[in-house]
Amino acid sequence: MSLKTYLFSTPVGTALLLSGVMVLFGLPTWAPLIRKRSDPYTIYRFALYSTALSQVVQAYFIWGVNTNLLPMTYSLRYGAVGLPLCFIGAGFACLSLVSDRRGAGCLITVTFTGLLWLILITFH
Repeated sequence: MSLKTYLFSTPVGTALLLSGVMVLFGLPTWAPLIRKRSDPYTIYRFALYSTALSQVVQAYFIWGVNTNLLPMTYSLRYGAVGLPLCFIGAGFACLSLVSDRRGAGCLITVTFTGLLWLILITFH
């Protein structure tokens, strides 16, 4: 079985593909959080936290569906938590971009995370 067939035809492959893309697009948010390069209690830090929390909820949902722990019909319930966190992160990232020009990477992550939430919600 080729890698392309494995990634797109098996549930584990699809979960690995989605997780890999989440990690790739999540790097602009997770790198400053792990390195703690921003001051605490700033708008930028709140943008990072809300976006990262949305990604954690998303990863939990993807792997929960993959392991049959959660049914796919719960996507709307998890999306009801993840999408508002994503929108809050986008708002804080825009404010941070205007005030101290640091929210561009977070906006990249928020855009992808929001699109992935919308795709997951429509698949139920």
